[in-house]
Amino acid sequence: MKGEDDYLHTYDFNEQRRLEQEQNILKGERGLRPEDIRFGGDIEEMNEHLLNFYMETWFNVDEVFGTNVCTDENEDYLNVYANYDMAHNRLCDTLSIVYWKGDDCEEYEYRLSEAEKEMILPKMDAYCKVRTEMSLSDYSAKRIAEDQEIAHTQAEQPKKPAVKKRQEER
Repeated sequence: MKGEDDYLHTYDFNEQRRLEQEQNILKGERGLRPEDIRFGGDIEEMNEHLLNFYMETWFNVDEVFGTNVCTDENEDYLNVYANYDMAHNRLCDTLSIVYWKGDDCEEYEYRLSEAEKEMILPKMDAYCKVRTEMSLSDYSAKRIAEDQEIAHTQAEQPKKPAVKKRQEER
């Protein structure tokens, strides 16, 4: 029966969404589109090997992430970040999402499809060129070299012995 199949499909979709949210994975009814992908702010280095790009969310985040943000019923909002793995020269497989509900927040992930990765990476590279005047791969290589130089310099510096203060008795 068509009605029963529709019900089972809806049940499967809702059950899958519930399980994913329990695992801190968000998934909505549609994927990202090219026009959804815009970056803003600084490119931050995270964990010594990731470049973190803030994604502006002018699109309907509820459709993409399955949230309840685009409503007047609450003041919830999302911060969405795409990360680039400098060590492996590739876009990470997930977006990092901070879901703000009032003063509390929860961290989630959104798994990127191959098609979404193919849309995001060139836009990430273009944004990097605007912000740094370098391609993403050149900027990554520069940051890795700087990090290695800092680590090398710190390793060469002799460790200073701890100085103990002598308390004078009065």
